[in-house]
Amino acid sequence: MQHEQQRHWEQTIEMATNGVNEIQKQNILNTPSEKKGQRVKMEFEWYDEEGVNMEELAEELAGRDDIVAVVGGKFSADAAILAAALCPARKPFLTIATTEELVRAYASTGSLWAMVESDITQCEILLSRALHYGAKTVSLLANRETLYGKTFVEWFGFQAGELGLEVKGIHDFRPETLAEESRKAAEENADVVICVSKEIETIEEAFKQNGSHSRRLYSDTAYGVDVLERFG
Repeated sequence: MQHEQQRHWEQTIEMATNGVNEIQKQNILNTPSEKKGQRVKMEFEWYDEEGVNMEELAEELAGRDDIVAVVGGKFSADAAILAAALCPARKPFLTIATTEELVRAYASTGSLWAMVESDITQCEILLSRALHYGAKTVSLLANRETLYGKTFVEWFGFQAGELGLEVKGIHDFRPETLAEESRKAAEENADVVICVSKEIETIEEAFKQNGSHSRRLYSDTAYGVDVLERFG
């Protein structure tokens, strides 16, 4: 996990823990002595998603009685692996990588807790935002080989058409072709380009070199405290 992302999650967990502790404190103060219950102490274990064998970790966490819930799945592929092990075991899984396929597969278990809008909803929201900015034409940058990017590629044209937007191009990149596909998208000069990638520097450099005036709108996978500090 990158340092800035880890700092963000640590701050979030600290705030949540303090909130839970304060609620418990108030409940104890306002509860008759004969009805006072035991306080719950929240403890956390940290794992770097990019530095572990996700299949092995998912199976381990699913089988441990001392783990009551799992928060994670920064990327859609990791979220799919975790959900496959945790949801059938009825262990709550809270994820920020909420793909439409993940919701369809595991929502009925009651163990999948989506903390962000699904990819299909995000696609529609971003296109609606483009329309709000006065856009007439749009393009897409996404990696169809990921569950997350696949939904954008499949739904982008339909949703854009429903909103009356002209699609200038859909650029299905791979990590090694992102710079080239970004350059192609920049050359199209669509009013708005929807970018489904966390590699903001690569995309922004391509548009800068091209002199493109297209507005770039990024999906939530690109955002974190460090990104907001660097790009605003």
